[in-house]
Amino acid sequence: MTEKSKKFKIVNVLIQVFIWIILAFFPVLSFSTTPVVMFKSISTIILLAGLFYLNMYWLIPTFLFKKKKWLYIFLIMALVLLIILINGIYDKIFDFENLIFRNPPQLTQNHPPKMGSTFRNMPIIFFSIFAIAISVSYKAISEYLKKEQENKEFVNQKLNAELAMLKSQINPHFLFNILNDICSLALRKSNDTANAIIKLSDLMRYMIYDSSTVKVELEKELQYIENYINLQKIRIADAVKIDYIVIADNMDKQIAPLLLIPFIENAFKHGISYAYDARIIIQINTKGNFLSLMVKNNKYSTNESFQHDDSGIGLENVRKQLELLYPQNYKLTINDTEKFYTVELELTLD
Repeated sequence: MTEKSKKFKIVNVLIQVFIWIILAFFPVLSFSTTPVVMFKSISTIILLAGLFYLNMYWLIPTFLFKKKKWLYIFLIMALVLLIILINGIYDKIFDFENLIFRNPPQLTQNHPPKMGSTFRNMPIIFFSIFAIAISVSYKAISEYLKKEQENKEFVNQKLNAELAMLKSQINPHFLFNILNDICSLALRKSNDTANAIIKLSDLMRYMIYDSSTVKVELEKELQYIENYINLQKIRIADAVKIDYIVIADNMDKQIAPLLLIPFIENAFKHGISYAYDARIIIQINTKGNFLSLMVKNNKYSTNESFQHDDSGIGLENVRKQLELLYPQNYKLTINDTEKFYTVELELTLD
């Protein structure tokens, strides 16, 4: 049980106790303060509270919810009759009417007794039925809210499981590409090999620890992307012109980790050419809750499109993450022309 659920239960119990106390001492508020009236009021409230909670925690779950309707009705009628009987005993023991009406009328043959006991029981019957109705409604609403919460938790668990699966597909693919890049540096005996390994450790630290949550701070995600781009710059040197532009005014916002990197990684995988002029443009803009990403790279005859990248997670994987985390809050546009490949993502952050 979460801390929020515990606090809600405590508040709920306190509210119920407060309501019962108010009902028990209602005669005081009505300036009817005789001891007998007070005792009768408190005793009646105790009986009604007992009926309320017995019905809510035992009768409803055991009989009504299990479709034993007639047995439930029989037990309810028996409990109401029991309360009427106890209430009548209270009246006789304390001579309730005589204490309130000091001078009761004398019964004569001209004034035969009326159905006083029947009318006297009407309030307790009414309040008993009212307590039963309230307890049934309260229990039904509680069960509905409980099932709704369980459904939400189930959906969240399913969401986390699917995201974990998608991330498990991202990380190995991403790592293999980076290791290949570092391997190429080592084969060329580049002085940047050690620096690349250090940057890779920073990327791995983020992937293992920070990205294990559903959302991370936007600032951390952008720092991760910058580290990745810097690592790629070490590998490709001056072979490709890279324009990386970030305009952000809400770095404290939350975003799903590793959501943007597949598009950027794809640009470096398919947009690099040592024989032709190549350029990769990456623009990230944020304003309020709105984030936009634009990635554009050159295409050459030997390049494959992102959609047909069998070795990576592919476009379908990214779409699944967007559908899971930002349903109806994103727009993904891919423009695959003869010379350029452009990805535009518009995202509404939480």
